[in-house]
Amino acid sequence: STVQAFNHFPHHHDKEAYDDAIAPSPSECHQLTAFSDACWGGQFGNAVKDGTLAWKAVRQKRTALSSCEAEIVATNECVEELLSVCYRAADLDLLEEVSGPTAVYNDNQACVNWSASLTTFRALRLLVP
Repeated sequence: STVQAFNHFPHHHDKEAYDDAIAPSPSECHQLTAFSDACWGGQFGNAVKDGTLAWKAVRQKRTALSSCEAEIVATNECVEELLSVCYRAADLDLLEEVSGPTAVYNDNQACVNWSASLTTFRALRLLVP
């Protein structure tokens, strides 16, 4: 998946994958980026292009009724951790490097479409255990 491709940058021993990988430009090296994937559980990673800052894999408390619902819950967990990373960066006076919007990537189009028209009422059923 896209998440795994970014979180697990090819090792130099895997010559073909390593040579095909695109290294970030110097201007992108300090951009904070988040990736989320569900796999009917939940996992996410928050990364600066030159390294992973946080990674977590958890089993969701409720069984999702659809892949979209599983992705929404996983993305919510990802954003909560992303906010924590931003608050820690602010405490360490690194906020200049983390300022501006942060891209959150997800591999489920239904989840992306749902988040574009998010309402609190609709989220309540999914996020409350």
